[in-house]
Amino acid sequence: MLKKFMVKVNGVSYDVEVQELGNDQQTQNVQPTQSQQQVQVTKPAEAKPAEVKKTPESIKESSPSASGGNNLLAPLPGTILDVFVKEGDKVNKGDKIVVIEAMKMENEIPSEFSGVVSKVYVKKGDTVDGDQLICTIS
Repeated sequence: MLKKFMVKVNGVSYDVEVQELGNDQQTQNVQPTQSQQQVQVTKPAEAKPAEVKKTPESIKESSPSASGGNNLLAPLPGTILDVFVKEGDKVNKGDKIVVIEAMKMENEIPSEFSGVVSKVYVKKGDTVDGDQLICTIS
């Protein structure tokens, strides 16, 4: 028995014909008519949810921080590949602070401020969210 259906995928409507098969019936190849389109539907692989380290909203503020320093925030989500500063280091505006891998690309994150690193909130291997606090520079 051949049944007609209208299927909507991502806002696009398709007219399809579906043949119901019983135990004793064999599969038939049905050729699409000129007004029909063949659509191959595949189930996407199940993705594991990314493990994201969340930063409390109280320390996620933009500069200056509650401690009197300036907060450097991650400009994009990704994985910390390397950290180039530690607490007590002097940095100048433009100095490399961390490298974040995002979408198979390494992104060097420079300091937006000059001063002394008062606190580093990430370490190599951490996963960061966009706008997550990386360090505070006083």
